[in-house]
Amino acid sequence: MANLQTITQPKQTFSRFEIIWMSLWAITFCIGVAGSMGQASSQDAFEILVLSITLGITQAIVFRLRQMGQNLQDQPNLSLTLFFIQVILWVTLVLSSPFWLIHLFSMVVQMHQHLVRRFALGLDLLMFLGALFQQIEVFGFTLLNLSVWVILSVMGYVFGLWMYSIINDSAERLRLLEELQATQAELIAAEHREGMLAERGRLARDIHDTLAQGYIGVIMHLEAADGMKASKPEKAEFHLQQAEKMARVGLTQARQVVNDLRPDLLEKSETPAEALRALLADWSTQSGIESSLSENGDPADTHPETEITMLRTTQEGLANIMKHAQASAVQVTLSWIGDQVVLDIEDNGIGFEHDPDETASDPFAMSGFGLHAMNERVTQSGGELFVESAPGEGTTVTAILPLSQTNKDESNREMG
Repeated sequence: MANLQTITQPKQTFSRFEIIWMSLWAITFCIGVAGSMGQASSQDAFEILVLSITLGITQAIVFRLRQMGQNLQDQPNLSLTLFFIQVILWVTLVLSSPFWLIHLFSMVVQMHQHLVRRFALGLDLLMFLGALFQQIEVFGFTLLNLSVWVILSVMGYVFGLWMYSIINDSAERLRLLEELQATQAELIAAEHREGMLAERGRLARDIHDTLAQGYIGVIMHLEAADGMKASKPEKAEFHLQQAEKMARVGLTQARQVVNDLRPDLLEKSETPAEALRALLADWSTQSGIESSLSENGDPADTHPETEITMLRTTQEGLANIMKHAQASAVQVTLSWIGDQVVLDIEDNGIGFEHDPDETASDPFAMSGFGLHAMNERVTQSGGELFVESAPGEGTTVTAILPLSQTNKDESNREMG
């Protein structure tokens, strides 16, 4: 019986860069609140508190939108409104206390993260004008004051343009990497399809040239014997003997065809683990994703069909990881437990979630993950397939397979 286990967790879409600057935003915000409240009168303190809370609320909205995975650059009206409100609040606060100047650059960086460039630069200008008016209010209008403001404004603009360039370059590199991974996955899938078609053609030729011709000969001899068994029993016996010989030759040829179906990796390897290590090494070279294999328990003799299922399941799992998981590492584990072998394929990718109502009839019928085919192969070998996944937590596919054909038959009878 197939099982599917998932754990639903909130989506986390923050990059390391975003986490750093959100943290800096919060720190400088707290400094601005504490510094301005400390030197303000009771009435001014109340106004500062209201403005600060409103500024914090707008930032909470930005945080929540990003937590939901939304790209604010794709919503220019909403993002411009949010950050325009933030800038107006900040200008009002900085005119009441110079402590808010420390909050300037963290706001500048965040605006360049989430706004299109012309909007971000326009809001930069408003903030720098607010900083200039604050300095004029404290020190008066002087040439030195103006010069310092011009220098800081130019530095701020250059810094903002630099940040915008970094963000765009990172997004472009990510897009190119995703395209490369998609292309690699398509090439692997195309090679797999071509290999399957070539294998089918070879099997068709082998069956036609050996088994089919042999069966025709057997039928001809049996028909001849049937026609002569009354009138010419000696010749009938001869035809029966020839039919028996041809049937035995056909049985040998059938066994040879079956043996030819065994993958080259298993033929060239002494153990299933050795075959899987070779598979992982080739796959890591093609995908650029780190992989490793470990064993638990004492390796036992495994039925050839189980070995093929282990190999094919691992191949399908690796193909899914390359196509969907966005992982950087894969761990494959073989555990020999009694009369079973347990195959675990674990990645550190983005994971996934599903709607139990949509997959109740077939928990593995999820488009794009190839789990249905994997489950069918494992079930046909008398095993079970389990999946554990959650957004942001990676995915683990576990196949529990019987070591022997006898165990498989018993398992199938129980399922029947």
